[in-house]
This record gives sequence, structure tokens and C-alpha cells, in this order.
Amino acid sequence: MATLYEIPERYEHFYRTMMELNDGEITDDLIQVLAAIDDEFNEKVESCCRMVRELESRAEMAAAESVRLKTKAYTAKAKAKRLKEYVKENMVRMGTKTIEEGCFRVTVASNPVSVSVVDEALIPSEYYVIYPDPSLSKSAIKEALEDGVEVPGVELVRNTSLRIS
Repeated sequence: MATLYEIPERYEHFYRTMMELNDGEITDDLIQVLAAIDDEFNEKVESCCRMVRELESRAEMAAAESVRLKTKAYTAKAKAKRLKEYVKENMVRMGTKTIEEGCFRVTVASNPVSVSVVDEALIPSEYYVIYPDPSLSKSAIKEALEDGVEVPGVELVRNTSLRIS
């Protein structure tokens, strides 16, 4: 059985050959053979269309599954984050910095000092970076605060995090 690509070539070749053999006369045999080739072509096109619909359907199902899995991943990450925070809070309440138990070493560690924006409206314009988009330069604010400059609307904070290794 010919492929979809081969059928038009076969149709054209057969038509030319029969026209040459019959001196350009269209016979009933020629019409029947060309109709059979036409039918075969139409069946191939229909099969291709069915496959297109099948593939589109698979793509839709995969997209839906992707959304479901992303939601599931987001939920699992949120639960892990809450559980980590829960463990950290209770280790801090107990005054425990490190626990080595089983396969894990759990440590409540101090993070580097960072800038916490209390009221962005109070921050002077000199602490904004204009290029490429206007945004607050927390590194410039942190430097200024560490040098003793008072910057309204912000404060330095040192948070802790739970590290599990």
C-alpha cells in the first residue's frame, strides 16, 4: 500500500502513461483506475485526520495532567515549608540549635542580615535604581544602614532558617 506522499505521484504517472498509450483519449478503464487511486488517497487523508485528532486529544490530556501535577507539587512544597517552619519554631522554643538523629542533622542557622521594607513610600529616591526598570536597591540600602546612615521606611533584620542535611 502506498503512502500519502506517493499517491499523487502515482496518480500523475498513471494518468500521463494512460494518456500517452490511448492518444489522449480518456477511457472507462482510466476513469476507474484514477477513481480507485482517488479513493485510496481520500482514505489516507481521513486516516491522517483521525491521527491528528488523536494527537490533539493526547496533548490536551497531557496539558491537563501537567496542571494537576503542578498543583500537587505546589501543595507538597507548601506542606514541606510549613513543616520546616514548625520544626524550627519548636527547636527555638526548646533552645536547641542542632539535632543529629538518624540520617539527619537539623540546624537552626542565622541568615545574613537583610533589608526589610517597612514603608516603601518613606524611602528616599536615591535608593532606587532606574535602569532597566525602576526598582528598590536593597544592597545600596543595606550598605547605607551598615555605615550608620538612617534610611526611613526600612530596617535591618536577621532571620533564621532550618537547615536539614
